Amino acid sequence: MNMNTFSRRTFLGATILAGVAPRASFAHSNSDTLVFVSDYVLKAAPAPGSYDIQIEPLYGNAEFLMRPTREGPQPWLAEAIEQLEPTKWRITLKPGITFQNGRPLDAKALKGCLDYYLTSKENQGDPGAALMGNPTSIDVSGSLSVDLTLPKPFPRLPFAAAHYAYLIFDPEAVAAVNGDWSKLVDKGIFTGPFTWETIEPGKITYKRYDNYWGGKPHLASVTIKQVPDEQAGLQAISAGEADVLAYPALSLAAAARGMPNTNYVVIDGVGFIGLYPEPHIAPFDDVKVRKALSLAIDNDAIAKGVGLGLGTAMKGWFPAESPLEVDWVVHDPAKAEALLEEAGWKKDADGIRAKDGKQLEARFYCYTAIGEGVATASADMAKKVGFLATVRRFEHYSDIPAVQNVDGGIYTMYTESFGLNGDPQGTMFSVLGGGYGVKAFDDIKAVLDPVMQSTDQSEIDAAMKKAQEINGEHAYWLPIMDDKARFILSDRFKHVALNPFYIFADAKMAPEA
Repeated sequence: MNMNTFSRRTFLGATILAGVAPRASFAHSNSDTLVFVSDYVLKAAPAPGSYDIQIEPLYGNAEFLMRPTREGPQPWLAEAIEQLEPTKWRITLKPGITFQNGRPLDAKALKGCLDYYLTSKENQGDPGAALMGNPTSIDVSGSLSVDLTLPKPFPRLPFAAAHYAYLIFDPEAVAAVNGDWSKLVDKGIFTGPFTWETIEPGKITYKRYDNYWGGKPHLASVTIKQVPDEQAGLQAISAGEADVLAYPALSLAAAARGMPNTNYVVIDGVGFIGLYPEPHIAPFDDVKVRKALSLAIDNDAIAKGVGLGLGTAMKGWFPAESPLEVDWVVHDPAKAEALLEEAGWKKDADGIRAKDGKQLEARFYCYTAIGEGVATASADMAKKVGFLATVRRFEHYSDIPAVQNVDGGIYTMYTESFGLNGDPQGTMFSVLGGGYGVKAFDDIKAVLDPVMQSTDQSEIDAAMKKAQEINGEHAYWLPIMDDKARFILSDRFKHVALNPFYIFADAKMAPEA
C-alpha cells in the first residue's frame, strides 16, 4: 500500500467553508432518483484500478468479491473463498451474475480482471499483487472458480477480496477501449445495480440495471451534481433538490440541525486523522524531537475544537474500547520542552528553538479541510514548546510526499485503524511495517511480518500490540482524532442504514414512504 491509499476522503467533498455560497440551481424532479451533491465530480470515466474509480461502490455502480464488514469479509460476488492448501486458494463466484452489458461474470472474466490488477500500470503501483499475496499463477478451475497459487501462506487473502482496490469489471470491455477510458461510460463494465449513463461537466448520471443479479433495483436512477462547496450542497438538500452529501465538514453539523429536510448523521468510522513526521530527515530523524512533538499536542483539545464534539481524541492506534488498543498518547508540554533541551534545541529571545544556527521547524502539510484544522491546531500547540510551525494546504494528496521527503515535514492524513476492507492486521502492516518509512520501521516490520502468515489470533493480537508499543516509544506515527463516517441526508433517505466502508446506494434502497 502506498501513500495514495489514504486519499479517498478527497473524493467525498471535504472543503473549507467560506461564508454562504450561492445555492446550486437544479430541481429534484424525479422521486425515483437518488441525488448526491459533491464539490468533486469526475470529468470522464477513469481507468480501472485508479483511485478515482474506487469510489463507485458509494453510488451503486461497482462491487467487490466480498463485502467488507466489522465482523470480517462476507460473500458478495463470490459465493466462497477457500484455502485448498497452505499456498493455494479457490474463489468461487455466485451463479447467474452478469455485467451491466449482459456478459456473464464467469471464471474466465474473473481471471482476466485479476490478471489486470496484477500487471496494469493503472493500478496505482502494486497493491494488486501485494494485497493478494503476490500470486504466482491464477488459473481457471471451473466455470465459476479460479485458483490462486501463492509463493507462501497468506491468510489475509479473503480481506483482499473485500478491498476497494478490487472492483470487479468486464476485462473484455476494458481491453476493447485500448486505454481510451472515456469510452467506458456506456460499456456497462461493472456488476452493480446502477450503471453509468453519462459523465459530463458537473454531473454524472447512473441508470438502473434491470437485470441486476440481486433483483431489480427500487430506484430508477442515481445522479451526482457538482456544487461550488459544501454549504451549497447543504442548501440544495434543504431545498429538496438533493438527498446526500457524503462526508461533509464537521462544521456543517450545527447548520444542518437548524435547517429543514437536513439530517446530519454520524456513525463510528474505520480510521483516524494522524500526523506522520518524516523520520529520515532533520529535525524529525531524532526520536526526541518526534516525541516532543507528540507530547506538545493536546488530542482532547483538538477533538473538542476541531472535532466540534463529534470527534474523539485518540490515545493510540484504535478506539479506547477496542481490545487491540494500546494507549500511549499523552499531553505533557513540560516534558516536551525538556526533551528538546536534551536534544540541544535552545530557545532564543522570541521563543523559537534553534541548534547550530538552525531554527527548529515543523512544517505541517495537509490536503483536506479537516486535515487543515488538525494541522493548524497542532501547529499552534507546537509553537508553545519552541517549534517554528507553519501549515500549508495542497490541492492534491500526491503533492505532499514529494515536498515532505525534501524538507522533513509532517504529513497530516487519514489513516485506517480497521482498514477499509475491515482488516486491521493488514492495514497496520501496510502502514507501520511496509508502506511508509521502511527503514525507520524495520523494528515494527520484524514484529508484524511473521504473523502475516499466522492464523493464531492470540499470536496476531500480541504482535499488533507490540507494534503499537514500538510506535509509541519511537513516535513514528501520531494518532490525533478519530474520523467518523458522516452524511447529510434528506428526509426521504434519513432512514438508510449507513456503512463506514463507503457502500451506500444498493438495489433495495428506496425513499421513505
